[in-house]
Amino acid sequence: MSSEGRGNPYVGPRAYEEGERQYFFGRDQETRQLAALVIAQRAVVLYAPSGAGKTSLLRAGVVPLLKDQKRIVVLPIARVSGNLLPGAASVDNIYAYNLLVTALGDGAEPAALATRTLVDGLAPLLEPAPDETRVRPRLLILDQFEELFTTHPERYPERSDFFRQLQECLLRYPQLSVLFSMREDYIAHLDFYAAQMPDRLRTRFRMERLAADAALDAIRRPAADAGIPFAPGVAEGLVDDLRRVQQRQVEPVTAIPGDGPPPVQAVLGLFVEPVHLQIICHQLWERLPEGRTQIVADDVQRFGDVDEALADFYESALARATAGGLIGERQLRRWVDAHLITPARTRGLVYRNEQSGQTEGLPNAVAATLNDAYIIRAEIRSGDTWYELAHDRLVEPILAPNQAWLAQHHNPVATAYEAYTVAGHGSAHLLHGALLAEAQAYAAANPDELSADEATFLAESSRVAQQERRRRRNLTIGVIAALAVMAGLTIWALWNSQRADAQARTARSQALAARAVEQLPLDPEESILLALQAINEESTAEAENALIRAVQTSRVSAYLIGHADSVEDVAYRPDGKEIATVGVDGTLRFWTVDGAESMSLTVPGGEVRAVAYSPDGNAIAVGAEDGRARVYDTATHTLLYATAAADSHTRAIKDITFSSNGTLLATASGDKEIRIWNAQTGVLNQPLAGHTDEVYGIAFAPASKNPPGLLLLASVGLDGRIIIWDVAGG
Repeated sequence: MSSEGRGNPYVGPRAYEEGERQYFFGRDQETRQLAALVIAQRAVVLYAPSGAGKTSLLRAGVVPLLKDQKRIVVLPIARVSGNLLPGAASVDNIYAYNLLVTALGDGAEPAALATRTLVDGLAPLLEPAPDETRVRPRLLILDQFEELFTTHPERYPERSDFFRQLQECLLRYPQLSVLFSMREDYIAHLDFYAAQMPDRLRTRFRMERLAADAALDAIRRPAADAGIPFAPGVAEGLVDDLRRVQQRQVEPVTAIPGDGPPPVQAVLGLFVEPVHLQIICHQLWERLPEGRTQIVADDVQRFGDVDEALADFYESALARATAGGLIGERQLRRWVDAHLITPARTRGLVYRNEQSGQTEGLPNAVAATLNDAYIIRAEIRSGDTWYELAHDRLVEPILAPNQAWLAQHHNPVATAYEAYTVAGHGSAHLLHGALLAEAQAYAAANPDELSADEATFLAESSRVAQQERRRRRNLTIGVIAALAVMAGLTIWALWNSQRADAQARTARSQALAARAVEQLPLDPEESILLALQAINEESTAEAENALIRAVQTSRVSAYLIGHADSVEDVAYRPDGKEIATVGVDGTLRFWTVDGAESMSLTVPGGEVRAVAYSPDGNAIAVGAEDGRARVYDTATHTLLYATAAADSHTRAIKDITFSSNGTLLATASGDKEIRIWNAQTGVLNQPLAGHTDEVYGIAFAPASKNPPGLLLLASVGLDGRIIIWDVAGG
């Protein structure tokens, strides 16, 4: 299915390079006009909306055209953003320094450039070559020039000095022209400095996003040149889809107040976002079947909106980056959020350190994988590598799935640490009791998923909890001693029964409060009952404190009351909107998440020991004492099937579960066996025998964790053995 062998004529979510001119279409007019301007004028400002393709226009359009014409020498494209490179302790002007580093390339010595002005630093590029019979014009291109105003705000005085140096350079070298390329939302920032530039920077060229006819060229011509053209009308339909916008209809004059806003309708906009176009076309080309000679409408319909395509693009890159085991998925998602995207939702810049093998804490091999996947792009400055997101348009499609994934994959340490930070690092917000035990268990099972701050927080919580345990132990000893003293005073208390009675109530309250505190790590609900009993005896400070702590520790939000005997198993529906329970009373009961019972079924076969929802939530399976599994429709609560008695277990089912793709159903039983069933029909696929005692737990591996061609199932039995089965291969 892959089209790697034939090459992809669409670059995807990144800028075109100079060597990709043959794929660059839709900007012929802008290329010619801008090239003519930079030849005629000494200072030109190119500005456009973010994502319009300014860098691509320069690299794959204007620069190759000017080089072909040979009328002007084009210097390496430079930028003013970046930090100090190794070897440069400090610089006089950070913006001039970065311009020199990027313009001079591998020939730059960071330490030598630290104090140089633009006049001195650019001299090797501006002085006539020995073989020049006449001095040819030079063009300096400053790409992403808005970075002068968005980076290093603490060094803002150096911006004016930067323009002064650039003006001095233009005066010293009459053959030099400058092209500024920047986002249009920063164009007003130039006004303060325009007086220092030729003609006050009045020569400006605005580039719009792709118009419909230009977008059509950008879609059709690369595919046609590659030998697989679009069928008639298909590219046109894709352009219309890409420029479709939602517009509210004009409210009629006869509208009645209170009727609500007028409806929204889809209309065709004027422009197409170039990065949207490239993502869709790049993925479309990658997924074309081998041997295809034409792109048809069905190929285009495989894709959703651009955000979904970009999010899928990002998710596939994450899967590749984490496949090597160098970093966990949680760490990588948090690294992307923290280092590649700023709080202002713009792109961040990170340095690849070859000596440490890390890119801001990320293994360089993982960063290289993200670069190869076009999630980030590399920029070489004086031999050093810097990374940033391939395009601004990736910011939202990265943030949204990251937030969803982190919310779904709960990290109790991270959640508690966030609350601890918000509360100002108060000791009252450290972890205690069951929450601490849960966090410690998570950290032990996932040692690579904790940041340094989270690990410190967990260690401090453990230290304080240990101190609290010692304090409670001492308190218990004190309470026992106090009770002994009070027992000795009972004889004297006979002379003052009222006082003795009060003291006795206080003692009982304190003892119950102490027991309540002792039970907190084991059973917070029992602690609540003990604390209430203590307050009923006497409302002491100890009793009130024990009750407050027990309530804070308890995680009970609702009681599900309805079974006539003990509850044996419970399951959440995958969408989280329903709970199912089974019990010794032989019933299957459904509950809402707030604890209200919505439905009850009597299951044949005696006591029901196990329950599980299918991955899509449309079916629910139960295992009964008669050894048979029964599957019900969750919408109608009707029985879909029961496994045949002849194929079923000879003893009660202890556990039941669906595979992650929902095609298989597994049951474990006291008869020492596991059985694999077709989840749709209830037909027995295979029995699994290997345990020598009752099997009481089974679990399928998540789909993402199965090796190619395998479907893994783990089982545990009373024989103390854990067995991993490949149920796909038997």
